[in-house]
Amino acid sequence: MKHCIGLSLAVLMLFCIESGDAKTKWHVTLNGGKLLYNATFDQLLNDTVTISSEGTTGLYALQDITGMQCLQSSSNYLVTTLVGIGVMGGLGYLLGDMEDEEGNSKYKVTWGLSGAATGGVLGALASSSSEKSVDYNLQGYKLEEKRSILENIIAERSMISSLSGKQNDVVYLRKGGTVKGAISENVSDSSVSVTTTDGSTFTYKRSEILMISQNDPSYKAEQSMNADYALANNRIHLEVHLGGAIPTGQFGPNSSAAAVTGFSVEGRLVLPLSGETPPSISLQSITSLTGTFNGLNVDVPQGSGASVGVWTLGFPMTGLRLITSSSGDYDFYMMAQGGLLLGAYPSSNENSNKYQTSASTIAFAYRTGVGMIIDDKFLFEANYIASNPEYSVSGYREGNAFSEKIKQPTSLITLTAGLIFSF
Repeated sequence: MKHCIGLSLAVLMLFCIESGDAKTKWHVTLNGGKLLYNATFDQLLNDTVTISSEGTTGLYALQDITGMQCLQSSSNYLVTTLVGIGVMGGLGYLLGDMEDEEGNSKYKVTWGLSGAATGGVLGALASSSSEKSVDYNLQGYKLEEKRSILENIIAERSMISSLSGKQNDVVYLRKGGTVKGAISENVSDSSVSVTTTDGSTFTYKRSEILMISQNDPSYKAEQSMNADYALANNRIHLEVHLGGAIPTGQFGPNSSAAAVTGFSVEGRLVLPLSGETPPSISLQSITSLTGTFNGLNVDVPQGSGASVGVWTLGFPMTGLRLITSSSGDYDFYMMAQGGLLLGAYPSSNENSNKYQTSASTIAFAYRTGVGMIIDDKFLFEANYIASNPEYSVSGYREGNAFSEKIKQPTSLITLTAGLIFSF
């Protein structure tokens, strides 16, 4: 079951990454089978057209053009593939760590490499699935029909080129990152549309926008009053998470730790780090303090006077979060953190001759996770936390004092819901 959950979360992250700026080039087929690769149409002159291809420019008769193919592909191909390798490789390593009960590293290596290979393939497929192809078989077309098609293509290219001279408008997003382009003249009260140099148009809700820097003088006066305050304050926000903490592996209910499902509470400070990034991806710094509380899978007879404590763990951590931002109400993210485990070993008291005291420890811990943000207000998140602390436990057993060091591998899956508080 845990393998299916891990795989599902990874695949979800891969296919939720939006395609960024698209690159458009034409492949042109001429009479005799000659091909012009990565071509652009520059100008129509009567029954001829000027075509630039692979660094050379030539004049070609319309009657000689027999076919054209346009392929728009995502420029995030490499990013998506690398994300796939990282996500699936990391999950594979963690699953191998769960399987490893004898300290044998082969599980981690095998699962990690298998996950990375699978993730690379899935990432490449996720990117290639966004490719769009337009084909024109012009054999049998009249000159007027060919001219009409080329006029539309050249007009669109001319429009995009004219927009490139107006790319001084900048939209700053609350999640981090900026989008440069030409803002639509008809800006509504609820949303803003930005057209980038490649002709792509992105629409953002006002609630998603931190500030706008636009050439229009009517905007400049308003934005200059708020720019310093907005950049200094509004880019930071707090999150509060509550949910369940499920012990796994050697920390589970059937292990020596005997921990059972408990609850988790977390406070988190988030600072966007993205600068000039594609609008589909943004990077954030996250600093958090998490507390988990898990009881023990131990039967305590009623009326015996015996008592059993709980596992109390704290995790101060810092790390990074990668968000696949969209213009809709849903955003998906993955995160990785490193930090400390501050652990308290549960005390127990059966009678005056048999008890053990609570012991505390500090150890390195790490966490990986995925989640979803809804309407910039609500979060749903799944995390895997792991550490390998050592406790110095003391007490009495049958009237004899004892003191021993206990190595207790600790791993938890937390499933939480959260709220965002922006400043």
